[in-house]
Amino acid sequence: MSQNLFFGLQSKGFEVVCMEARQVSAALSAMRNKTDKTDAKGIAQILRTGLFSPVHMKSREAQGLRVLLSTRKALLKKTMDLANEVRRLIKIFGVRLPRTVKHGAFDGLVRPMVEMDDILAHAIIPLLDSRVVLFQHYLELDRRVKRASSQDKVCMRMMTVPGVGPIAALTFKAAVDDPSRFKRSRTVAAHFGLTPRRFQSGRGLWMKTKMSAAQLEVRPEAGLSTTNPTHACSGALRTPNQIAKRSVTRTNDP
Repeated sequence: MSQNLFFGLQSKGFEVVCMEARQVSAALSAMRNKTDKTDAKGIAQILRTGLFSPVHMKSREAQGLRVLLSTRKALLKKTMDLANEVRRLIKIFGVRLPRTVKHGAFDGLVRPMVEMDDILAHAIIPLLDSRVVLFQHYLELDRRVKRASSQDKVCMRMMTVPGVGPIAALTFKAAVDDPSRFKRSRTVAAHFGLTPRRFQSGRGLWMKTKMSAAQLEVRPEAGLSTTNPTHACSGALRTPNQIAKRSVTRTNDP
């Protein structure tokens, strides 16, 4: 809703500022009473003093690209879930499939085996039909994503990098949206959680990486691990990842 409210108020001539929710929450937590009136008063005070960080509101074009990528990913996941469910169910009847079967060849391999058993076909055929429909819609969305990447100059330039395809290029472009909001190129890596945060108090030193929802969305497409933020994926990221490998590091040297 924040996007519609932001651009809707802007179109009416209002000056709109989207504030960092964590900063506002920390400021309001210092107040004794928690009511709508005190919250509104606290937010107004924060806005008046300027002690907040404005949040970039992504354009409708970037949000549209993210929706396209998310729907493609969701259909692929559901297709794989149905395939795994079919594998599990037919295994009970002694039918074991090869460990690796391409998505396009799955139906042609499984359907003849299932149709040989009437009891099995009565239950599994509707599942296979549903999977075929989902897979066809996934292929259409995949073509749309590749077409959008091929028609974008930024994505085409990124795809000249070895290992970067249309999905990774379009995901990165949608996540960055407006490059001018980054003062330095190095802050882009920090924005996606590729550099560790540093916490120091006295002799103690902690370095750890915390990822947001946007970072978790970009990392898999860039070939980075989401379960292990310190996973080294390329030579260019070797130095920061070696530092971040010590997710919690303390130094107690005298």
